[in-house]
Amino acid sequence: MDNFISLKKRSKSFFWASFFFSKNETDQINILYSFCRLIDDISDSNRFDKKTSKKILNKIKIEIINKKSNEITVKNFIKLIKFLNIDEKIPCELIDGVKSDLKKVNFTNIRELENYSYFVAGTVGLMMCSIMKVKKKSLYKHAIELGIAMQITNIARDLREDLDRARIYLPETFRSFKFKNVEELRNNKTKINLFCNDNVKLILYSDVVYSSARQGIYQLPMKHRIPIMLASNLYQEIGKKIIRNPINVWNTRVYVSFQKKILITIKTILICILPLHKKKNNI
Repeated sequence: MDNFISLKKRSKSFFWASFFFSKNETDQINILYSFCRLIDDISDSNRFDKKTSKKILNKIKIEIINKKSNEITVKNFIKLIKFLNIDEKIPCELIDGVKSDLKKVNFTNIRELENYSYFVAGTVGLMMCSIMKVKKKSLYKHAIELGIAMQITNIARDLREDLDRARIYLPETFRSFKFKNVEELRNNKTKINLFCNDNVKLILYSDVVYSSARQGIYQLPMKHRIPIMLASNLYQEIGKKIIRNPINVWNTRVYVSFQKKILITIKTILICILPLHKKKNNI
């Protein structure tokens, strides 16, 4: 139940899509999500300094390798990966990606961003494949793509929050100006506007990745196609809202309204079941 509440509170878009999974799959997704949130919270928490956070993350990584832990969230996750026969390398890569956030982040190019996004989100896509019992290995690439696209959406949405943590995920190659430090940007309204507009370029790039991932989603059985497509479309809608008003990410947290979720859900179901879906990839 705690895992279920965590998913509902912390990831409203994926919680919405999770209603289309079976109860057993939902339970497994909740365990996976709770583990991901634990790892993320250790990195972001004000309770620990960076050295302590790194030490805790390394400890969890060793526990996963040894398949033994006394911490309930990690313990449940270890049971899950043993049951699903998930290679321990995958969650260890997730931890390594989150650990990189403990350093100063200032990406130079899109390759660095994609590599980071694979570690913190593409790995989750691979673990979701195990939960859905995806056997077709060619679909793993698309699962990774969807994870990367969703992570880029998170980055675009959390632009200011990450900046406050001295994390600049927007690659230099996407920026229209240079700045020496975070303070120089934070206190300059003109540069803030430029930075938010540059953020739109990142969203447009993510749309290309979403489009490629969608080709894999269409190959899933209907029981999985609908919830995964729905999660993808809900996340992509966040990007669309940011594009309509880029400065909003600086002033508020962008989210999809209940009414819009209903509309996207209906359209997603129709697109997934209609024979024209291969031609109409977007809603």
